[in-house]
Amino acid sequence: KIVNIYGDGTPDDDIHDFIIKKTVTGNQGNKNKEFSFTVTIDGDDTDKAGKEKYKAVKTPKTGDPEIMHITDEEAATFTLMDGETLHIYGLSENDEYTVTEADYSTEGYTTSVKDENAKGKLTSDDVVGEFINDKNVGPATGVAMTFAPYVLLVAAAGGLGAVVLGKKKREDDEI
Repeated sequence: KIVNIYGDGTPDDDIHDFIIKKTVTGNQGNKNKEFSFTVTIDGDDTDKAGKEKYKAVKTPKTGDPEIMHITDEEAATFTLMDGETLHIYGLSENDEYTVTEADYSTEGYTTSVKDENAKGKLTSDDVVGEFINDKNVGPATGVAMTFAPYVLLVAAAGGLGAVVLGKKKREDDEI
């Protein structure tokens, strides 16, 4: 009799899945922008010959899921848009994962990782590494303060000119 308990959720199960999720927030966050990621898995391959491979499935906003394979100790790159996920299967409790996102600070995004799940080892199947990119742009208040003194000066000069020219016209009418 053969019993397969590889990743079946039993108490002896030490094989887990990991989900990387992208969320874009803010009043200027582009939900259709692709954000680049790199994932590396340092596998516990002491009992295996060669490097392990891990199956990963990207769930896009539209279209069919995309399958990719991540090789032990080799960086794998992929992109995610808002609401998309990459589900990595078959990590043991001794495998260590590291996920990094490219730097988008020059585009005004602030990046954070919910629950600090960008690096670690798994002890359960419910771990999600949610990368949040926030981009908020406030109203343009600096423009008004830069030009307001000049606008007021021109308005005051125009008002003064109207008073002076209006007084001269009244004097001419009296003659």
